[in-house]
Amino acid sequence: MERNPQFDALFEEHYHAVYCTIYKVVGNKEEAEDLAQEAFIRLYRHFEKVDLPRVHQWLHRVSINLGLNAIRGRKRWRQWQQKATLESQIHVESKPPKVLSNTLVRKTLASLSERQAQMLMLYAAGFSYEELADAVDVKKSSVSQLLMRARRAFEETYKELEGDTT
Repeated sequence: MERNPQFDALFEEHYHAVYCTIYKVVGNKEEAEDLAQEAFIRLYRHFEKVDLPRVHQWLHRVSINLGLNAIRGRKRWRQWQQKATLESQIHVESKPPKVLSNTLVRKTLASLSERQAQMLMLYAAGFSYEELADAVDVKKSSVSQLLMRARRAFEETYKELEGDTT
């Protein structure tokens, strides 16, 4: 790869946020590091096409997609799902509630449609409705309704999964 000072500056500025976003989705440090590198490889390959003032949004969308694809698309998906089920069945006193909650949140996000998971993750990351519309390629007027549906789907799925642990 040829050195590009502008790319290097973007890498320095955004790497931590990209890594954190991916880690929240996959819950594994090494995998998050690998996927964060993949996000920047994609940025480098598409550097001429990316709207640099919106590179933060582009990187968030790519990060979430990489994380969700890692959960859904790999052989480890079944292992991860079994582990999440086993962890959720462990008595609450033997595991801190936060670990149980994080497991259920990841399992719930993986159960949602890709667009619903994206909407929720980007909204939680602080994206405005306009930024959400750009990120998931919908009209700004649709964001509120789509976000409401995504929240409802998340709540219903989370409650179902939570009920499986009791």
